[in-house]
Amino acid sequence: MISNRIFFLLLAVILSITYVPGKELNEEFIKADKLCRSGKCQSAYNELSKLFLEYPDNKNINYLMGLYALRAGDIDHALAAFERVLIIDPKDSKTHFQIAQIYYQSKQYLLAKNELAKVLKNDKNYINDKNFLKLRDDIYGKLYDFKISGSITMGATYSNNANNDIGNRSYFIPFFNIVSQGKPKISDKTLFSSIFLDYGNDFPKKIGWGLNNYLNIYGDINSKVKNNNTDYISFSFSPFYRQKLLRIDFPVSVDKSWIYGSSFNHSIKVAVDFSCPDLLDGKISTGLSFQKVYDDRKTFLDSKNVNYYVRYDKRVNFLSNMNISLSYNYSRYREVIHVRTDVNANEDIYSIDLSKKLFKPIGLGLGYSYKSKEYMDFDTLFNNYRSDIKRVSYVNISYNAQNNITVSIYGSHVENTSNQPIYAYNKNIFRLSVSKYF
Repeated sequence: MISNRIFFLLLAVILSITYVPGKELNEEFIKADKLCRSGKCQSAYNELSKLFLEYPDNKNINYLMGLYALRAGDIDHALAAFERVLIIDPKDSKTHFQIAQIYYQSKQYLLAKNELAKVLKNDKNYINDKNFLKLRDDIYGKLYDFKISGSITMGATYSNNANNDIGNRSYFIPFFNIVSQGKPKISDKTLFSSIFLDYGNDFPKKIGWGLNNYLNIYGDINSKVKNNNTDYISFSFSPFYRQKLLRIDFPVSVDKSWIYGSSFNHSIKVAVDFSCPDLLDGKISTGLSFQKVYDDRKTFLDSKNVNYYVRYDKRVNFLSNMNISLSYNYSRYREVIHVRTDVNANEDIYSIDLSKKLFKPIGLGLGYSYKSKEYMDFDTLFNNYRSDIKRVSYVNISYNAQNNITVSIYGSHVENTSNQPIYAYNKNIFRLSVSKYF
């Protein structure tokens, strides 16, 4: 990321101005410097870590820890150290510049661009710095060129309840005054594959307009319950406008679904999405969408939906760089023609997701969501208004191999409760997948 000559020249300058009073501290700085110059930058980082325990609010110690970790290839600890510097001094331009380089190397180009803007805002002299100008040109080259990216995923899923039913438990139907039995609980295995493509171009640079197009194709084959075999294709045309701290997307998407080889439905959705990457020390996203769903089997089953969401993402330093996402989603479902009691409904979803790198190639994800769905039409069969609550908890372990290949192991527990027993079920899902990103 930084050449040897530039790195040690920068380090020499920093060491010349960062000594703090006290012979012991100066000796520790010199010792760490010698270690890194001899190629042992990880050891140098470890030495300063001991000093950090005594002086956690020392900006210079944290900054040097970031440089040593960066040189050792430990990006997570480097970023954590630099972010501690910014907690002490939010206007430290050289630290913002180091973080911009880290984001660029990790292909988070928009975040890198935002950090460079902070560098120049706090120190106008950087406009004449060759390294600053080169990094800025590299970032803009990545942001504003034509680009095609995407992924190919293949995997297998196991579910201990493929019917999403209540098993053999009996339930009472008031309208007929009888007791009925549910379908037996069936476990099943599924093979699936998907392709995702993103083709985008920002044009022209000065006014911030751009365009992204998305294509998503998915298909699966079930071992036992063949009626669950699903195929899906979605295309999205998404113009957007981006300023320094705000991005507005205007996606228009068309979706088509098939179940067991026969046409199921298609839909058209228009939306507007807002995202602010630097708000409340994190990223806030919100959006509103309108969707019309056409049932290909029976046209009188068409529906129209409205969805609103808000999401907050933040990296938490004191939890060793854990990413936390909180989201709320509201959906309103309405029939076009009033013929059923299980369509008109309002739905609320609350979710929390945690993710963290355990080691360099291994990541851990945890999540929980709570969904409440209230139906608006009286169901004479069960003599009530249907009300469902769905709880989902999951854990995901991913391994990032070379050549942009990711192996993931996912497990979740789903529990659906309802005042209409036929819709009450629980199941466990396990999935193994391999994804190739390009």
